[in-house]
Amino acid sequence: MGVPAVTEPRPLAMSEPAGRRLLATTVLGSGMGFLDGTIANVALPHIGDDLGADLAGLQWV
Repeated sequence: MGVPAVTEPRPLAMSEPAGRRLLATTVLGSGMGFLDGTIANVALPHIGDDLGADLAGLQWV
């Protein structure tokens, strides 16, 4: 019994369905991160007012 040969993985092409899914997933994940950061930055001043917290306290929220 011989050891199976190890082959190099081939590059993923954007013309293939798997390549397009990877690109869509990456863009969606990046967009979700951007939206999350935006929502947090908009909400933090209101949260601080409600809780009576300063900037140091808001860093824990």
